[in-house]
Amino acid sequence: MDWKLRVILAVMASAWGLLFFTLGLRLTFPSDAAKTFLVQQVDELSGGQYALRMDDVSPWWGTGLSLENAQVLMRDAPKPRRRPRKNQDQEPTDEPEADPYRLLVELTEVSARIKPFTTLLSRAPTFSLAANLYEGDVAGVVSQSGAVTNIDVLGTDINLERMPVDGETLKAKLAGALRARINLVVDAEDAKNTTGKVRFEVDGLRMSEASLMGFTLGEANFSEAVLSLNVEQGRAKVKKGSFVSDLVQLQIDGEVQLQSPLGRSRLRLDFNVKLAEELDKLARLAPGVKEARDAEGVLHFTCSGTLDSPECGPEGARRGRVAGPMSVGDGTLGDEGGDEEPMDADERKRRRDERLAERRERIRQLREQREAGGGENNGDDPELAGPGDQRRPGPVNGPLNLPNEDELPPGEGDLPPRPDDVNLRDEPFPPDEQDRPPVDELGYED
Repeated sequence: MDWKLRVILAVMASAWGLLFFTLGLRLTFPSDAAKTFLVQQVDELSGGQYALRMDDVSPWWGTGLSLENAQVLMRDAPKPRRRPRKNQDQEPTDEPEADPYRLLVELTEVSARIKPFTTLLSRAPTFSLAANLYEGDVAGVVSQSGAVTNIDVLGTDINLERMPVDGETLKAKLAGALRARINLVVDAEDAKNTTGKVRFEVDGLRMSEASLMGFTLGEANFSEAVLSLNVEQGRAKVKKGSFVSDLVQLQIDGEVQLQSPLGRSRLRLDFNVKLAEELDKLARLAPGVKEARDAEGVLHFTCSGTLDSPECGPEGARRGRVAGPMSVGDGTLGDEGGDEEPMDADERKRRRDERLAERRERIRQLREQREAGGGENNGDDPELAGPGDQRRPGPVNGPLNLPNEDELPPGEGDLPPRPDDVNLRDEPFPPDEQDRPPVDELGYED
């Protein structure tokens, strides 16, 4: 028999056997058992933080699996329940328990298979991925060696209309085609060893029905929408974060300190927002905008905390731009604050000590005058005002209740430290407060 004929017969036999193997595998594939196995693996590997749901599982290319209508969900933190009062029974409720998971991503179809030859050559399990994500395509390769995972994924034409933003700080409906490239080396045991690059870019980004920090924005068409990060030693630093439109310009800077699990990663992000003139006039009436505005009209916001629990607010609340009767320069009353160069902690402490010494001396002199005059105030001394004394109420022409000099607090406790005396980077933002009325320099509040 001719060798060519033998080769043809061998190829045909192999194809015939592969066809029957594929048909038999599809007909006898234990999809229910595979679904149960995948769900259990995701739950165990994530420690119950994530869940996987799907409609069906089928074989893919002999060495892989294909999932239909797969959903990846994340467990929300449980809300505290009210405890019943003492001697009060808790009333039963007929309301069904809420689903503890919220949807992260939904895939119409996702397939993954092991690459046998690459796995044998690299001695590390290597998988090929393909998915349909919100009418777009995602493809890539993932390999794992011990605790280190190599990820190289490319996503194109992902429809952002299927991905609305619904956060506490920012809410918006989006439209456009997202392109994403993720190239990372992730160390599950030590996040400091994680390196790589991440880039997101949107073509034709349009934002509508948006609100930022409670301020309503109009519809905006963006000419540029790019977010690029470089990851080195477990720090994802923003290389470029620029979103430019005719109504709003947003610049992002800062970094994310990666942690394991990912939800515990620490945020240190700054957002600079420049609004168009018509929006800027309305923004002045929104809460928190006054504290965030600088001299050029740019709004500064910061986000700290973690990915699971971000804390965002106006940067002015941290930098001392809050308007009010108290200046952030030297602690004196009545100044606007923020016009002078900031002082260091030693200089502020010295000024506080000087003010406290002056108050002690003034109180001592007033006490001597009170004792010399029989302990009565006849109204001649403007320092001893009756109705205007909001700290020590008493009769208009009666004795003034001055504090004992020994009871005065030490110099360290005269005034609270300035905001930049302590590190507030990871602390929650304080709520907006109403301006307090100026207080009399004499005495102390109880």
